[in-house]
Amino acid sequence: MKILYRGVTNAWECDEMGHLNVRFYVAKAMEGLGPLAEMLGMSGAFREDANGTLQPIEQHIRFHAESRPGTPLTISGAPSAVGSPELTLYQEMRHTHTGALSATLQTRLGHVLARSNAAFPFPERTISRAKALMLAGGVPEAGAPRSLAFANGESPVGDFLRPEAPAGGDWNPLGCFMVSPAECDIFGWLRAEMIMGRVSDSVPNLMEGWRRDLASALDRESGETSAVPRRIGAAVLETRIHYHAWPRAGDLIETHSFIKAATSKTLHFVHRLIDPVRNIPWASVEAMAVSLDLDARKAISVPPEFLAQLNRMAVAGPEAKVVTSAGAAG
Repeated sequence: MKILYRGVTNAWECDEMGHLNVRFYVAKAMEGLGPLAEMLGMSGAFREDANGTLQPIEQHIRFHAESRPGTPLTISGAPSAVGSPELTLYQEMRHTHTGALSATLQTRLGHVLARSNAAFPFPERTISRAKALMLAGGVPEAGAPRSLAFANGESPVGDFLRPEAPAGGDWNPLGCFMVSPAECDIFGWLRAEMIMGRVSDSVPNLMEGWRRDLASALDRESGETSAVPRRIGAAVLETRIHYHAWPRAGDLIETHSFIKAATSKTLHFVHRLIDPVRNIPWASVEAMAVSLDLDARKAISVPPEFLAQLNRMAVAGPEAKVVTSAGAAG
């Protein structure tokens, strides 16, 4: 594999959990597309005057170890599959000085016209170069999907539009945003990392109260009387992103999320990002996460009564299933 990015975990890229926010894993991986394009003979693919470029279609990420502020990072990668008009790129993010694996990413990339996103075939020279760079031995086990599928021809949550309002009221989206020019790339499309950024900015509206109540309950259970209350957050283990369409500056984004399944160990979220004006999907995201003790930096088990609360928080629907006690479906 070739080095595609080398940098550092900046403090401003870290969130309230104290580690690199999910959007910046995507951002750093996308920076690696520039060197990749040069290796493929697509010089200037991300310059303003480019005709063709690379655009993500689908992405699978596994998070293996936290990256805290100041941690140097190196991303290496190689094509793992190539056809036309798309290829799949495998990337590994590691802590530069220890070699510890921080994340693995598989990204299906389309070869598209920069200003319309219309797909068109790779030239033969690009395919030849991609084959010469192919990942030896295939995607390693650490980078393979574990709980969430990848490249199976389907969106993570199927086709969707704005959900019908529940009886007695309107849907209350977890996130409601307008795309700014600063969030768009050189061609005017929303940058890929902002999809995960909008999800990250939305989830606290669902989970923050529950986390505070859980922290208080765990403090009472342990008999701790510290003046500093326990802090509960979350860490994503695995995610799959399917990019359906690309917003531009001034477009609106609503995030509709629900808990698909929960156990004492994990939470399975589904997020749907839509254009509320034209009622079209922007992206769909699945994520597997754990609850995290932010001071001990350890995953915690959720007591049965708090799993029952998750059951009440879950949106009823054909895919919604929440476990109310370990091993028993509610």
